[in-house]
Amino acid sequence: MSLDPAANFTGDSANARWQRDLLRCDRRHFLTAALASSVALSAGEAGAASLTRCDACCRERPLTCIRLHKFQTLSAFVYAQLYALWCGPPGDDADAVAEEIIRFAEYLPKRLQRGLRGAITWLNIYSTMQTHKAFDRLSVHQRWRLLNQGEYVPLDGSAANSKSLIRWEEDYPFHTAVSALAALSRLVTGSRAPGRDLAGFVWSEPCREPSNLTTLPAPAYPNLDQEYDICIIGSGAGGAVVAAQAVAAGKRVLIIEQGDWVSPDALIEREIDANGQVRLQPPRDDRVLMHLYADAGGRVAGGLGSILENPVDVFIPWRRRQLTPQQSVNLIQAKVVGGGPYVNNAIHLPIEESAWNKWGPRQPAGVSYADFAQRMQLVNATLGVNTIATQECSGLRSVRFIDGATMIGDVAEPLPVSITPDCLGCGADNSVDPFGEHTGGIHPYRASGPNSYLMQAIAVPRQPAMVAYSTAALALHVQPDENGVHRALHLVVDDRRGQPPGCPGIKRTVHARQFVLAAGAIASTNLLRDSLCPVGIHPPGLGERLAANVVTPVYAVYDHPIIDLDNPRPEPGIAQCYFVNSRLGPDGRPIEPALENWFHYPGTLAVALTGWFQHYASVIRRYNHIAVAGAVVPTAVRSTNRIEPDGTVNLQIDGGEFELLLAGLEKIGRIFLAAATPDNGVSIYLPTRALLLDACDRPISIRSLPQLRAALDMVRRRGPAFLNLATAHPQGGNSLGEVVDPVSFRVRDGQGGEIDNVFVADASIFPAGCEVNPQLTVKALAAIAADRLLELAG
Repeated sequence: MSLDPAANFTGDSANARWQRDLLRCDRRHFLTAALASSVALSAGEAGAASLTRCDACCRERPLTCIRLHKFQTLSAFVYAQLYALWCGPPGDDADAVAEEIIRFAEYLPKRLQRGLRGAITWLNIYSTMQTHKAFDRLSVHQRWRLLNQGEYVPLDGSAANSKSLIRWEEDYPFHTAVSALAALSRLVTGSRAPGRDLAGFVWSEPCREPSNLTTLPAPAYPNLDQEYDICIIGSGAGGAVVAAQAVAAGKRVLIIEQGDWVSPDALIEREIDANGQVRLQPPRDDRVLMHLYADAGGRVAGGLGSILENPVDVFIPWRRRQLTPQQSVNLIQAKVVGGGPYVNNAIHLPIEESAWNKWGPRQPAGVSYADFAQRMQLVNATLGVNTIATQECSGLRSVRFIDGATMIGDVAEPLPVSITPDCLGCGADNSVDPFGEHTGGIHPYRASGPNSYLMQAIAVPRQPAMVAYSTAALALHVQPDENGVHRALHLVVDDRRGQPPGCPGIKRTVHARQFVLAAGAIASTNLLRDSLCPVGIHPPGLGERLAANVVTPVYAVYDHPIIDLDNPRPEPGIAQCYFVNSRLGPDGRPIEPALENWFHYPGTLAVALTGWFQHYASVIRRYNHIAVAGAVVPTAVRSTNRIEPDGTVNLQIDGGEFELLLAGLEKIGRIFLAAATPDNGVSIYLPTRALLLDACDRPISIRSLPQLRAALDMVRRRGPAFLNLATAHPQGGNSLGEVVDPVSFRVRDGQGGEIDNVFVADASIFPAGCEVNPQLTVKALAAIAADRLLELAG
């Protein structure tokens, strides 16, 4: 999505660049390039002067530019998608969806906002080049035919002209731009009530009852002018553990959290039924991303990035097609008070001893695996981790995964989660738990437990931890004392309460005796670099040893619905509740990755689908036929995976990890194929960037194991860049033994000393991946870090 073809076009210099490039074009491409240059300088604007004005607003206010100049093009694209969904005049308003796409984009990084503007501009240029009409002047069928990646069938039933297909492997940049636009439209459409109704979404009856809701108003904002004993940056898995232990030790604790305070019921949807009663619907997927996730889930490692250095490249077909597909991984990071444990269902899998041993000399000093296992058991006992909830509150889609695994001779084991055993199974994983049943983030304090570490810190009656929410930590002010020992004197923060997304707030200064970085692998690494490098401190290894659990899903669409409203199991139930463990070869290396069953509400599920129009519509209309599972592949530590000095993240899977992922996709397919019956077959959908086409340029059908293997061979030939990849579990950047001292958990200064009062207690200190969901490992490590901090603090 990081495209902005017009971003560098300003007046005469833009004309000059186009003219120079046109002179280099051969005769065969001259007319195409000339038309492209003409359209690029006039599409949506009245000549070069208007283009200059539009370029200025594009740079600083790209979304304003879309509203003023590109809205009709965006709305026309949305209408074409809605028309495919409803198989005719749509049941939703294209203008309303387009406006909500722009509103969602306000929460995306500015470069992605510019990319959205560029994609819409590009769409109109492409339409003019191909049809001599603006995109919004085309009929719906003409829009489908123009943007055809193989899913459009002409009205007369004839085969589509293969020369007009937009193929990922031939025109990667343009295909990616349209795919990004389609994904945003799918997200918003699937989040709105008409889209949910069309999909047939249902929520279990107890979940629709308003009396079950939990409301927790924001606490009073703390006084930042006083000095605290301990200032903790980040309120997630690591920060909350340190805060709970520090409060229990009688310390005055301040938590700095850039995310908002979001009451569990804040995003819930309410509707009035036929009897005039208020009934609930789950929070909209797009609003969950906007309010609970960093950059609305739009952080990406890799992708188009710097290959579009010359904007001419994206408009001239022969040059554009020389651009090589780039592997990218979507980085999904929580940004809310409570952090990751607020949004997830708190899967607590212990790090295996084999993975622990890979940490080698970078393990916490004096801690054996037996010691660490005991600490993990204590965390589980404190939080009430259990498998009862997963077994009792899993939905029918999960049962399909369990049955299929059993049929191929595997075992689907229940995941240990910190969810109350009597939960409603509302499918709140990676969303909002409106009923306070997850013992991870914010929930009503239970006098007899279990309580999250955050609630243990902020809900105690005497001297609770204070939370400065909607406040971003910018940098620590570090200086040496008279003995040459470096200390953090204060923390500069940005108080953004009440500010629109992307706008700066009020700079404040926070004083504390001790500071703890617990904002997550990426944020803590960047904060540490921004604090130390300006004063000449460069700890070796800063930003390195980055690892992650990279995941990708497989969709199984059965011929008959999975959902049975008469069945007592909740819908959708706990969405991530069973897993099939990885399988090792004779040499002890994994030959199949771990698998987890997943599920999502319609909006989020629709984002990862591959089709733009008819193909996507045919899947989402069978929402209640769908089961989903994902393969989880941990990356190894290597120099290419790192957090760069400018804050960008490089994270890729290598060839071996790609093959492991493909093995996982095949096994998921086998599981879902095994759960099919002669009278209830299943179609398998792979997480590809584009449709897989047969010899006749029609989307392939995967209904058998040979077809699945043939499809995976097609994916293999295109490489890992052809898969939709994501991670919610980045680890490393400030590893123990290099950046952080394994004895004290204090930051090293790179000169044989330490920053006396700066500690780190989150996944950034992992020297290698833990190879499972890292939540339990983070909490156990943070508990050890808290012990060391409190011992040193006295």
